[in-house]
Amino acid sequence: MGLSGKLLQIIALPGVLIIIVFAIVAAAAATTTTIPKIDCPRKCGNVTIPFPFGFTKGCYLDESLKIKCASREPMIGNIPVRNISIDTHEVHVMTLVARNCPEKPGPCSTTNLYSRCEDTVPDKNNPSLWLSRYTISNSKNKFTVIGCDTSAYLTGYQNREEYKIGCSSQCPSLNNVVNGACSGVGCCEVAFPDGLKNISVEVQSFQNHSEVFKFNPCGYAFVVEKSKFNFSADYLRNYTDKRVPLVLDWAVGNLTCEEARNKPNFACKDINSECIDNQTRPDGYRCKCKQGYRGNPYLLQGQGGCQDIDECLNPTLNNCTRQCTNGIGNYTCGCPRWYRGDGRKDGEGCSVDLAIAIKVSIGIGIGLIAMLGGSSWLFLVLQKKKYIKLKAKLFQQNGGLILERRLRALGSTKKAKIFTFEELKLATKNYRESRIIGRGGFGIVYKGFLPNNTIVAIKKSKTVDPDQVDQFINEIVLLSQIDHKNVVKLLGCCLETQVPLLVYEFVSQEDHMDEILDKRIVEEENNEQIKEVVKLAERCLRVKGDERPSMKELALELEQIRMIETHLWVNAQSNLEEAKHLHGVTSDAYENGGSSGTTAAFDSMKDNVMSTLGDGR
Repeated sequence: MGLSGKLLQIIALPGVLIIIVFAIVAAAAATTTTIPKIDCPRKCGNVTIPFPFGFTKGCYLDESLKIKCASREPMIGNIPVRNISIDTHEVHVMTLVARNCPEKPGPCSTTNLYSRCEDTVPDKNNPSLWLSRYTISNSKNKFTVIGCDTSAYLTGYQNREEYKIGCSSQCPSLNNVVNGACSGVGCCEVAFPDGLKNISVEVQSFQNHSEVFKFNPCGYAFVVEKSKFNFSADYLRNYTDKRVPLVLDWAVGNLTCEEARNKPNFACKDINSECIDNQTRPDGYRCKCKQGYRGNPYLLQGQGGCQDIDECLNPTLNNCTRQCTNGIGNYTCGCPRWYRGDGRKDGEGCSVDLAIAIKVSIGIGIGLIAMLGGSSWLFLVLQKKKYIKLKAKLFQQNGGLILERRLRALGSTKKAKIFTFEELKLATKNYRESRIIGRGGFGIVYKGFLPNNTIVAIKKSKTVDPDQVDQFINEIVLLSQIDHKNVVKLLGCCLETQVPLLVYEFVSQEDHMDEILDKRIVEEENNEQIKEVVKLAERCLRVKGDERPSMKELALELEQIRMIETHLWVNAQSNLEEAKHLHGVTSDAYENGGSSGTTAAFDSMKDNVMSTLGDGR
């Protein structure tokens, strides 16, 4: 019955139609599985079997990609599998070695009439590899022949046409055999075209190895993975390997990408996969993850399909020189700040932008200068604040606040002036050595010039007794009120230093002599006045401070002495030493006297009064 008759019968029997349709669908499902089951085993021994390969139905794409797992060893037919690659679409297997060991004479025996030798069975093997789904990789394999009396042929099919190639190797001895070289002496190798499949290997001998039997009893031939075989002269005597590594290329189906794309069993399921036509055979295609993705293109994303690659994590996966930014399925190169270019190794790369670099350098320089200047200014400000605080502390410590209050209460125009440290520093040119006019045990006397051209003597004591601050302030107030021609005028003080500074009017040595050694005193020689002055001087030189007269008492007694009719006279030479430049020398007199009860500042004020006695004019 023809096809039309069968169709009519199917139409006439609706129930049968349903059964047949389901049968057809079931048959199609049995032959093709584009989405594998979740629980499919993927290991056999140490080898991983990825989809579209598999062991059982529902776990492989079709029957041609079925793998057997026998004794923990994966097999394609009777060929052991060592590795399956999805990325390169390669299967690494172990193929048989073709060999030819010609028959050799056996042991001989002699009788009365005959000599007889036993024959041996020749050892010969010409294997074939018939796998319609796979082709032999010509880039990874080579056809190799071993022997010194050997020729061999490789036969296969390329694009459905028979192909045959041969190789021969001869050598009368091992003298010219070189390890690692297959140049035709003991070993030869030859390449073959791409797309070759269904191969067989045949080995022959020129003279049955009769001339070379002692060092080469057999010939061998095989197709072997290039990186797995290295010739050795020892192989001529006895090559023991029964199988060698071989790389096969594989593809899916027998259609092109264009033909298969619209089919329900199209294998490239992942959205980030692409189809590539098989270049080594007229039919079949391959699935590959798109650029920037990695995974199994035969699976969906949720099952381990194509996933985005972060090329920036692996320098071998990107072409960037400086900066790499990962994207979905790609990456971009760039240059860091102040650089220009595309940042690619095969492009402009990255180079310093000189204009920006100059601007940045100038900016950095200005910033550093500004920062240095700001830091210096801040340091100076802090130091100034610290200095001001220190001066205020010393001013208060030395009784400055008390003195200000006392002077305000007096309200006199002749009151003492409170000088600042800067004023006296300027007046003495920072206490220059050349401005020293006297030294003593209690301090140093400087000559100074005030801004109004007034010449002063500035006493800088060595020590001060902080317990006598009140007494010190009282005496400053009193001395500042004394206006006597025989008493050096106390103009004021500075309390902003560790030891207070006293400022007196400056009287030269000649003026002192004129004041002290008045002619009338010398001529009249009033012994009574002289005795009174000597007594008063002795009291001023007493060790204990409470036994010495105060400034006020001293001034009153001097005034009383002036009232004596006879004039005052004093030994010129003695008075010259006592009154020399204010209290610079009189302080020595205190030192020689061993005074320890009062401070240098207090004693110096008394010295200055004592050392400038006049004649009562």
